Order: sequence, then C-alpha cells, then structure tokens
Amino acid sequence: MFKPFKATECACLKDQAFCKEQPGHLLPGQMQEILTYLKVSIEEASKYFWNSPGMVLLRMGRLFRMRTITPRFDNGQCVFFKNGLCSIHSVAPFGCRFFDAHMSPEEAQNRSQWGARQILGSIDQYKSDRDALPMATHYKGREVI
Repeated sequence: MFKPFKATECACLKDQAFCKEQPGHLLPGQMQEILTYLKVSIEEASKYFWNSPGMVLLRMGRLFRMRTITPRFDNGQCVFFKNGLCSIHSVAPFGCRFFDAHMSPEEAQNRSQWGARQILGSIDQYKSDRDALPMATHYKGREVI
C-alpha cells in the first residue's frame, strides 16, 4: 500500500511528541485495517477515530486544508500510544508511520502530497467513513493563511 516510502521507527522523544499533539491521518482503507487488527467492528470506530480538521497542503502556491480521519485523543495522547509506544505501529496511520521529526520539509511535503492523492483517489468512500465519525475535540486546525 505504501510502496514509495519506508516506514519510520519513532524511536526518539521528538517523534513520540506527535503522539501527544496530533497523530497523523489515515489513508483510504486504513481504518478498516486497524479495526481488523484490533478485532473490533466498524460500529466501534468512533471509540478510536474522529473527523479531523485535516492536514495543510501546498498546491500551486496556495495553502489549503483537507479534512482527514485521525486517531482520537485520550488523557492527552493518541488512544494507541501506550507505555511510550505505539500499540498499533505495524498498522499505524500513514501520517504516523511514514513521517518523523527528522525528515526534511521537502520529504514531508512529498509524502503529504502522495497521501493526499490517495485520499482524493477514493474520496467518496473516504468522505463517507470520515463523516460518520464525531468531529475532533482536541485538535483545532490552525487557520490557513
């Protein structure tokens, strides 16, 4: 599914800080993959995920925001962050597993744009999945200027 990129290790405190700020976004199909891994039904998705204000992208010199699906927060951290580790790392969201704090801005932008294309390629199903989830209460997207 993510052939263009190698997964990151999230081995330092800088990387793990994202788990306490805002976990990364899911790509199409990832919510079901994670729910299967957890052995829970789609009806339980709202316990683990929410409809996020989304990621900020740069396209043709303009910034815009794309709403996404992200893990929920519980007690000031991602619901999957347990004992200082990601409890679902092998199936973690694209925005978590394929980004880290040491990545160049250019590489992060390249990966973000690739991820956005994956979402746009399955936008109807992604929107349906996303819109069935509660809106994020922890993460308030910054205004795009």
